[in-house]
Amino acid sequence: MSDKTDMTRQMVLAVAGLALMYGGLAASQTGAVLPDGSLLKGVEGRVFQDGERWSLMLTTPVRYDGKALDAGTVLELLPSAGLEALVTDAAFNPGGRYRFSAQGATYRGRSSLFINLFVPLADAADSNGIALPPASHGEDPNRAAARHAAEKADPLAIPEDIQKKLAEYQATRQRSGQGMAAPMRVRVLLDQVGLLVQARPRTFFVTDGLGQNTMPEVFEPLPCGTLEFMERVQAGSPEPVRFRVAGVLTEYQGRSFLLLHRAVREYDHGNFGQ
Repeated sequence: MSDKTDMTRQMVLAVAGLALMYGGLAASQTGAVLPDGSLLKGVEGRVFQDGERWSLMLTTPVRYDGKALDAGTVLELLPSAGLEALVTDAAFNPGGRYRFSAQGATYRGRSSLFINLFVPLADAADSNGIALPPASHGEDPNRAAARHAAEKADPLAIPEDIQKKLAEYQATRQRSGQGMAAPMRVRVLLDQVGLLVQARPRTFFVTDGLGQNTMPEVFEPLPCGTLEFMERVQAGSPEPVRFRVAGVLTEYQGRSFLLLHRAVREYDHGNFGQ
């Protein structure tokens, strides 16, 4: 057995040990299927947390290829820098609505979303986007007296309840601008050769320098159609298979993730006959 094969096996075993440190990524929470890699704009919904996972419940239908996902459909949000920024904003907007630009990813028949951009939305009840106060069937006499006194002092003054709603709306607008400008900390990975290492319940992509004096990098592929293709190819080979891949690298809570866009098997003199 060659030294190169020994090194490959040792690297596979070393990376497999990392699986003991983390929990696995769960499948999305719905059977809805989006075309893998589809780009979606204007997706609106409410986000919620389920354990360590974050999901989106659509508040408006999402149309694609002549089909639609109905309002109420739940999709898991994949780990990404965009999700990390969303989690930060959600702390100030629990149960709030958002509009997304996202990429659909489908793995083993289940779809999830990779966030590219998000904007917080106001829960509007009127055309100006300002949530109206609930109707009142009666008013405290003391409050009414104070209101009449304020109106008499300044007939042009904005009522207190309207001022509060305007302040809430302005805060939402400010967060919207922050969300649109939030740095997403992503970079593109092009023509990188590496190995797919399966260490249940997790999977890793480990870069291979092909004889060059470079340190391998380890990324965790996100569930998508390209990953599913790579797993099928690896399952049909008794030896580790090298792939040349392209995709988007992102971070979430200090971990590096890879959303694969393309993968082809890499051949050399040792595996031309496979």
